[in-house]
Amino acid sequence: MGFGGGGSGSFVLPNHLHTNGVADGGDLEELVSLIDGITFKAWLDAAIAASPATTQTVEKSGDFTTTSTSVVDFTGMSITMPNVTNGKYMLSCVLDWSRSIAGLCQWRFMEAATPKNYLSAYSSGGVIDFLISPMNLVGDLSGQIIKIQGFTQSGTLTIVGSGASYSNMQSLEINH
Repeated sequence: MGFGGGGSGSFVLPNHLHTNGVADGGDLEELVSLIDGITFKAWLDAAIAASPATTQTVEKSGDFTTTSTSVVDFTGMSITMPNVTNGKYMLSCVLDWSRSIAGLCQWRFMEAATPKNYLSAYSSGGVIDFLISPMNLVGDLSGQIIKIQGFTQSGTLTIVGSGASYSNMQSLEINH
């Protein structure tokens, strides 16, 4: 495939071809790169080593139930972030939950002493039986504890921690 230079003044590219020849840039009509897989993997490994990522996972063991109409901590649903200058995290939480009667229930992330990302569910009739609700949070790595809190307007709220489905929290921490 031919390519007409372009540019202006003293910076004009000469007409040239893109072929599969060495140092010719590769054919523009194909997905071709002059970087082989080994070179790319070495570059990627070096980039990751310079900025390592870590993960944490908390899996709820045993069910947690509450009838509280004010906010309470969900036992077993907290994670402690490392303290890393310029570090960032992405936290994901999946709550498998049920309610005994209709009404409102709400939960949130609590980062240190600051409430974050509320999630509410309301049913006007009947029992809500085992629904899965995801929540996500992004922030700085400052050694904080992040936990899940919530309440129910009426009846019993159950956070599932056993069986085929369960509640969990996972973090990806980027350490710059």
